[in-house]
Amino acid sequence: FFSTLFSFGDPMADIPTSLWQWMEKDVYAFEGFMHACLCHRPAWLYQRLWPSAPLNKLCLEAFPSDGQFWLTWAACPQLLNIVILRKHFTEHTWLNWTYTVEQSGNLISMALRPRRHVRAIPAKAAYLLFAWATRWLGHKMFREQFLMFLISIGGYLGIVTGFASLLAKFGESDVAAFLELVRERKLSYNPMNWEHQIDAKLAAKELKED
Repeated sequence: FFSTLFSFGDPMADIPTSLWQWMEKDVYAFEGFMHACLCHRPAWLYQRLWPSAPLNKLCLEAFPSDGQFWLTWAACPQLLNIVILRKHFTEHTWLNWTYTVEQSGNLISMALRPRRHVRAIPAKAAYLLFAWATRWLGHKMFREQFLMFLISIGGYLGIVTGFASLLAKFGESDVAAFLELVRERKLSYNPMNWEHQIDAKLAAKELKED
């Protein structure tokens, strides 16, 4: 990835527009993007502040304005990934779409359950450290071709589970309860109350089914 950081001309020319191709070309940087999609704020904090970070140039391409970046980082970190996916990874592949769908689903979950989202931030920071350690150990123990093989398998599995999880969100889940509250005109105007209302609606539905 150092060739990307210190290349002349267009700094993004070495990053393909397809996630599959990026995985094949620079599995280390692709793993960094996986970390950013899973851990959000802690991962992008590192990628933005450290010029040597593998995603720093990609981040600056999508968010050249520091103010816009930090506002998005604080309020809606999933949008960082979504914007980068829509701006740079424009190839029409199932993996590109899956990552966008997963981040959109995570954004919906954060909007409906903001308290749970905030409580998860320390856990995501701890997981990021674990992911870095695992990546370092993996690159020490295995050849890059083997790591790429493992990640590609995860990519295929992610295509299936990503779309399935989004369908579940719009089925018997938080989104269904939220829409039902909207239809019944019982949804609070305060988003911080939505979590309790959704839990109550889901609990009532379970009792009714029993």
